[in-house]
Amino acid sequence: MCQPGGLVGAEALVRWQHPRRGLVPPNEFIPVAEESGLIVPLTAWVVRAACRQLQQWQRAGLQVVPVSVNFSAHSFREDGLDEMIAAALREFGIMPSLLEGEITRAC
Repeated sequence: MCQPGGLVGAEALVRWQHPRRGLVPPNEFIPVAEESGLIVPLTAWVVRAACRQLQQWQRAGLQVVPVSVNFSAHSFREDGLDEMIAAALREFGIMPSLLEGEITRAC
């Protein structure tokens, strides 16, 4: 049951801290990751990081809420997305209901 003003969810967002340019916005580096094929390993890294964080919250006895991960449409064109997600959930002992997906729209 939700408490007024309580936390109901979180979103895992990727940010790139470039050594010279500083913080590079996702609208600049995500298209490059998609074009280069790096979006798949980047997505896997984000999914694992979200599951790892959920596990840390659980172990600390903190309130655990669903975490949403953005998926590029490119991720769905690759084989193995479902296996990668399932493996991360198993590795960190996370219930599937705690990991939500959002599909980023292609422009």
